[in-house]
Amino acid sequence: MDLMEKGWLQKHIEDRNYNFSFSESDEIDEEKLIYKIFQPTGILYGHPIKLHIPNELNLEDWSINERIKIIFADCSLFTNLNTHVNIINQGDIWNIENSIEDIVKFYQELNPRLRYSTFFLLRNTPNNHKLEKIFDKRVVVKAKWNLNFWQGFFQNILLFSDILIMLRYISEKNIEIIKSEHIKLNTTILKVIAATAFADKEINKSEVKLFNFFVESSNLDDKSGKKARNYMTEKLHLEDLGDFDSNTWLEKKYILELAIITLWADRSISEEEENFIKKLAIKMGFDEIEALNSFIAVESFVLSNWDKIHYLRAKQNYLLVSQRIVSQLSSIALKYKRELAREMAENKELIQLIGKSRVSRLTIEEKEKVRLQLIDILKSIPAFVIIAMPFSFFALPILLKIIPKSAFPSSFDENKLMERRDSGFISE
Repeated sequence: MDLMEKGWLQKHIEDRNYNFSFSESDEIDEEKLIYKIFQPTGILYGHPIKLHIPNELNLEDWSINERIKIIFADCSLFTNLNTHVNIINQGDIWNIENSIEDIVKFYQELNPRLRYSTFFLLRNTPNNHKLEKIFDKRVVVKAKWNLNFWQGFFQNILLFSDILIMLRYISEKNIEIIKSEHIKLNTTILKVIAATAFADKEINKSEVKLFNFFVESSNLDDKSGKKARNYMTEKLHLEDLGDFDSNTWLEKKYILELAIITLWADRSISEEEENFIKKLAIKMGFDEIEALNSFIAVESFVLSNWDKIHYLRAKQNYLLVSQRIVSQLSSIALKYKRELAREMAENKELIQLIGKSRVSRLTIEEKEKVRLQLIDILKSIPAFVIIAMPFSFFALPILLKIIPKSAFPSSFDENKLMERRDSGFISE
């Protein structure tokens, strides 16, 4: 598939066999399902990694522009179709062609700059070709930015906000209301980014310069954009952000994780900055576990895709990120120690292997069984249901650090279960 040739969108739809329905059967609401499915793709963070449903496409060989375009198109179609079918209850009459037409109309009304061309003046132009042109214009990647963490991150960070506004558009077709909500959402994001950058009471010139670029990419009108440029120099504090009562759960989750990635731009997160995020989460109506979840989600994404995000890999310390995740997972696991103990007691195979380890050394295969069983037990924690955990990177010693000792049988002996020379993380 060549995304430079006309017809690439239709080709992708055919490769999907016209199937753009969520296959998840989880009993979670639509917003959390969208987050669970799309977060690992990288679309929330402007980093194109993978399609949420794998196909024969090998995206690793694609340019950044091609990857983010196909992932963004995929997420847009999935969101529009499934929201109409599952939320608006139009399953009997709504199909992928309806979604293509609806997305074209959404962009034509929300952002006329994406449609002003002779192409759109052609009355008989198919909607899928129109949508191709819209995606071509909406996705912007400048190669020279790719080596810089901060700029490489921000150039496409607002793509997911399109999906958030489209969710509102589907249920509220009044375009004037939608335009107002679009400005309000992007303005809120800019305010939070500015306040987060000032969390350590320091703002340097490069941050101001990059923030101005972010304002440019926000598609705000001239008046709103001019006002937004002052946010960085106003040295905004948490109390300047107002409330988030009108924002949906998914919007707040997105904004919170943008704030976390903003802090990672300087390679580390101080205690003061971490406290800022926790207070921001509380202001949004999230509890402590939700805040920890977002830290874990962002850092797990970095850890899981370390080899694919070269400007992240060059900036961050792999061990530092790993240690932070282990610490945060341990904090959450401790709060669920009773539930973990119950899950462990009910796992007969695990109990049998732990018992065997007391009298004889486990084989490599048996240790791997223990590792996988412990991962399954951790996955049972409600707080971990909607985030993509990097458990596959964790060897047995790390899992034993995460799970509270009180969750294991009283006869459990960690030293007999594993050899001390075991590594903490599994190499790729």
